[in-house]
Amino acid sequence: MTLGTVTGAILGALIYFELKKLPKLKCLEIFFPCLPIGGILGRLGCFCEGCCYGTVTNSIFGLRFPMHSPAWSEQVNKQLISSDQFFSLPVHPTQLYEILVWILMGIILIRIRNKNPKTGTITLCFLILYFLTRFIEDFVRSDYSKIYLNLDLMQWLALIVIPICILCLLYLYRDQLFLTSEKKTNP
Repeated sequence: MTLGTVTGAILGALIYFELKKLPKLKCLEIFFPCLPIGGILGRLGCFCEGCCYGTVTNSIFGLRFPMHSPAWSEQVNKQLISSDQFFSLPVHPTQLYEILVWILMGIILIRIRNKNPKTGTITLCFLILYFLTRFIEDFVRSDYSKIYLNLDLMQWLALIVIPICILCLLYLYRDQLFLTSEKKTNP
């Protein structure tokens, strides 16, 4: 699921919540554990189309995409293969990697939701998990160009968003963090 898809889903939900006069953050907390379903379906579509592919690999996980797929076209353009070759070189199936990650994210977010966390926790955890996933995955994605220090735009956004979200979580739970440390120092 691309950043545009996530942003569009969030904005669409917020507009709906506003029209229905519902509490936005509390409703987003309900919405986020379900978002991985869309991510899974989106990445299945990417896999079938052959977009959002990974870098060339010799790994046992490497998959070859057929002629005229985005991976094949890029490899022909870079002269890695000839235009009469039926399949691309093996690439990381980043679409399938991300499906696995979306499943894990869904499980994690549902478990967090079931613990009745403070409002905002699920939203912050979703953002951390999403950007952490993209930061790691984009090292083996081939369809995004690197912009600076061998990192792409999503990785740079992750380096900004993740620390901000962690700080917000720490602020949200500051009373519990300080109470825990006081109990340890004052028996």
